[in-house]
Amino acid sequence: MALNPPFFIHAVICCFYFLNYKQMKETKFKTLMHCGIYVDANLLEKGIYGCSKPYLYNMDETIETMIAKAEKVQDMMGKHLISDKYFESLKQCQMIQLFVTEAYVSENCL
Repeated sequence: MALNPPFFIHAVICCFYFLNYKQMKETKFKTLMHCGIYVDANLLEKGIYGCSKPYLYNMDETIETMIAKAEKVQDMMGKHLISDKYFESLKQCQMIQLFVTEAYVSENCL
């Protein structure tokens, strides 16, 4: 199911030192989602299962690159180890941009 418009999730992780912080650092990631729920990537061979915390992927990761990597996994005889169910489940998901913001204390403010 396509999500229109795409979700942009803003996750905030704050590290406070005496409730004072001076600098903010924002990092972009992607996460795998289906119908607005984080997907447990380890269970894709069994189906689409939700999880409470997102798995973080690099910004250049796409469904297509995940499929390409999984297709390369094979045993010594050349038999593919990942089932077709994994690919079917993965194609139903979306990679959504995720912003992680971290607040930290500068030594100058202590």
